[in-house]
Amino acid sequence: MAKKINEELLNDIINTVGSEQLTGYGIYKALKEKYEGLSSRLVYHYLKTALARGDLIVIEKIEHGKFSWGDTVHKKYYNKAKHT
Repeated sequence: MAKKINEELLNDIINTVGSEQLTGYGIYKALKEKYEGLSSRLVYHYLKTALARGDLIVIEKIEHGKFSWGDTVHKKYYNKAKHT
């Protein structure tokens, strides 16, 4: 049995992205005060749902800098799909 989707949360995630490119963590930070008990894990679950429905697209980027693990990091940025 599939989990029931909280359409309000899903729509807020999509609208938070707007025309910007945000990471999943950036979306979580923007919404965590509005939704008590919201976890980053749930946000990522809903991001997968939005991707599957075609509401969002993901853009993967390699960023350079000085990190504890090396010089590069792979990040996923979410953006609204053109039709939404």
